[in-house]
Amino acid sequence: MNKHKNFRRLRGESPALWILSKISMLFFIISLAAILMIASSQWSSDLCYTQALTLSRTVSSSISDLLNSPLEDQRSVVSLPYSITVGNGIDSRYILNISELNTGSTTNPNNLVVGVFSEYDPSCKASVLVPFDSSQFNLELEGQRLYSNPTADILQTLEFLPSLQQTSINSVSGQTSSRSTFVSIVKCQSKTPAKTKYLFIEDCTHKSSLNCIDISSGDSSYVSANSGQTSPQVSCGYNNGQTSNT
Repeated sequence: MNKHKNFRRLRGESPALWILSKISMLFFIISLAAILMIASSQWSSDLCYTQALTLSRTVSSSISDLLNSPLEDQRSVVSLPYSITVGNGIDSRYILNISELNTGSTTNPNNLVVGVFSEYDPSCKASVLVPFDSSQFNLELEGQRLYSNPTADILQTLEFLPSLQQTSINSVSGQTSSRSTFVSIVKCQSKTPAKTKYLFIEDCTHKSSLNCIDISSGDSSYVSANSGQTSPQVSCGYNNGQTSNT
């Protein structure tokens, strides 16, 4: 009989313990969910930064390789992906900039910087510096989105929009804007006694890299993708100064 009374006494005390255990469990679940959300956000941010850094290094390496190559005339093309994180949502949209910096140095007058950054996550950005001597090369940045300010620390910037889904029209300037598909880089030297060196970097918006600014491997002639722009053919003396547009 005493055993039954003790059992009922324990049963009478169990609701408070039960509530306390449930509250503790609920607090644990909420805390665990918060930790997982923070970890997931940090993982996504780290992944975004890693991919931004990888892409900026890829483009900068292509530029640097051409500048340091012993070949007079050479071309390199970097394909630009739609996004820099997993998936194709708005959070994965990004912009790539190639800028010419005025260092104020007489030994190395200018540098190039390749920057990649997310359109929506300000913490997701990466940039790589490319040593560039403007006294040795004439730089030609070509594309729809070229911004220049000769008196500023950033002399000019060529903007690439790889995440642009379709051709759009700027409400202010009225100019059309197409998706950036490739970074096309051409280094060439004029076939004159002056032997002037040129570096062309183009924001190519064509579906095929064959239509980007190019050096033809067949007849050593250059192909300019956009009419009206400075072309390697004219600058480097191929085709008797004739420009070929595709």
